[in-house]
Amino acid sequence: MRGVIRILFITFMFSLLFSSCGGGGGSSKGSDSGDTTLTGNTFIALYIVGSDLESDGEAGTTDLLELVKGYETLSSSQRNSIYVYVAFGGANKDGWRGVKYADIECIIKDSKDKKFGNDSCYDYKQVINTQNLKNMADKEAFQHFINRVNQLSANFNTRILIMWNHGGAYAGYGWDENWQKDGKTLDSKKDGLLNNDNLTIFEIGEVLKSTNSNFDIIGFDACLMASLEVALAVKDSGKYLVASEEVEPGHGWDYADVIQKIASNLDKSALDKAKLLVDSFVDNKNHEQGSGLTLSVIDLSKIDSLKNALDSIDFDNLNLNKVVLAEKTSQKYGYSVDGETLEEDYYTVDMIQFFEKSQLNNIKDQIKSVVLYNKNDGNIVSNGIAMASFSKTIDMFAENTDLKSILPAHYSSGLETIKSKVEADKNPPSISPISCNPDNQNSTCLRITDDTAVQDVGIYVLVPDQTGYYYYLALYDYLPKVSSDTYLLNKDEYMGVVYFCDGSCADYYSAKAFAPVYFLYQTPLNELVYITPVVAQVPTKNQGPVDIDGYLIMKFNPANNDFSIYFSVSPTSKLRLLIGKHINALKFKYIVFDSQGNPSQQTSSLLTFYNGFDIALVSLRDLGITPLMIVGVTDVSGNEAFHIPDAND
Repeated sequence: MRGVIRILFITFMFSLLFSSCGGGGGSSKGSDSGDTTLTGNTFIALYIVGSDLESDGEAGTTDLLELVKGYETLSSSQRNSIYVYVAFGGANKDGWRGVKYADIECIIKDSKDKKFGNDSCYDYKQVINTQNLKNMADKEAFQHFINRVNQLSANFNTRILIMWNHGGAYAGYGWDENWQKDGKTLDSKKDGLLNNDNLTIFEIGEVLKSTNSNFDIIGFDACLMASLEVALAVKDSGKYLVASEEVEPGHGWDYADVIQKIASNLDKSALDKAKLLVDSFVDNKNHEQGSGLTLSVIDLSKIDSLKNALDSIDFDNLNLNKVVLAEKTSQKYGYSVDGETLEEDYYTVDMIQFFEKSQLNNIKDQIKSVVLYNKNDGNIVSNGIAMASFSKTIDMFAENTDLKSILPAHYSSGLETIKSKVEADKNPPSISPISCNPDNQNSTCLRITDDTAVQDVGIYVLVPDQTGYYYYLALYDYLPKVSSDTYLLNKDEYMGVVYFCDGSCADYYSAKAFAPVYFLYQTPLNELVYITPVVAQVPTKNQGPVDIDGYLIMKFNPANNDFSIYFSVSPTSKLRLLIGKHINALKFKYIVFDSQGNPSQQTSSLLTFYNGFDIALVSLRDLGITPLMIVGVTDVSGNEAFHIPDAND
């Protein structure tokens, strides 16, 4: 997938070589000196930072070949109306170290051997052979390309800039795996792309603004870039932003389809062409549906109005409880679970859903006007634009001063006010069991009070084994609220646990495994998606079964109690393997607490599944055992309180 990965590098060097080759689309191609005699309908500029996507999987090569395939199907008049200009490099691979610029005719010539970077037709070429020259993640290198694009595209009706690589929303884009984070040190060792240099969103925005760029479409064929922070960074340099809220699958955009759609709709407006990019990605039959595909068109001319709306939030009277609940229950993007600690993490949340759940409806309505067009594959909530949640933004302020300069001033100071309030709160929440009567039924509730706001209210289900250890079975959904400080406790669905059977279980007592289950999100069809980290034995043709870390993902439909269960290497991977059909053996990961309450991460023994995969939600009371039920409450300051209900609870 096109998410953020990680890496390090060797001391190498850079040299400049210049050459030219003829091009299609317009009358003639200018040299690097700045001759601009090109004319046409649509100019497409691609900035392809290959990174490990190219060196490990040739994704850059694949997309360039798609581009050639699509272009060669065009008519002569269509070719004369479209000009394609590509910068590629940024991968630790022959032909991809450094950067090369090429028009479509050069790309076609370079593609004859199915390899790129080994021809001599480039408009501009910078090979690593001197340490003083820049990399594709360097601000000056990006600016050099944008200046060249602005020169060549001045006489075109529609100007499209597409940036290709990994993306991380506010974390930036475009990791060049030949350079360390300082942007000056070469190192080819791969220890993860986060050790490599990348373009921050602040640098991207600064380059586009300083070059007086005004693209009709700024597109990101990269993960997570349909975010508020990205839109704020590029708002002055384009009309429309086309990007994905969620992680993009590894295949990215289909460039054969992209260029064919554009060429067939040359008379359409820039907005219509932006919508075509969305359709090409989400509706494409070559892209596997159901993997969380999202793409949207964001109106950059309205971002200032949204910025002003954010600046109008009354942080002094903000209901933190609602904000915290919104952070917990809104659709998350770039979601992961740490394989060692089992802690959840994510990049952004859906912006409309977040403000709707925070009951800041005036902001929600303003956001809706910003998103002009968006689509998803029906497997994920996506309203078109995401954002870092309040808590994530606060956490980032300490290490990312550029982010504060992009965000609205009052909005930033308001979040810092929340931070001060949270840090001053040293008192844990208070919990008291009380009788309550919701829906005219006698029930048990919990009254929970706190100085600031309650962050987590859920049940940890622990079952003691014979050694005196406690197995962490599940953290359930947050308890339903019946009033401002009262939560309903004794509903059956909050007293259950998911058990796993290998197809031969005669009853509940012979269940083979209990696993931690985390709520991930709710689909547009109101299905609930749960996730748990596992190690699966995946069959291969030559090596036999191999162990692969990933996730068991369960989709539950409350309307008919149906489960669909599969294994995936990531929450949004397009590759989904059915348990009991494609995968017959796996291990669960869980946490064990010793008698002193110290946790340790464990992996279950190998479970073999056959005759399909049985799963059931069971009430713990029906198991004939007395579990230890702990209501976990954590406030926004991180203070914790626990209540152990007695038998009457």
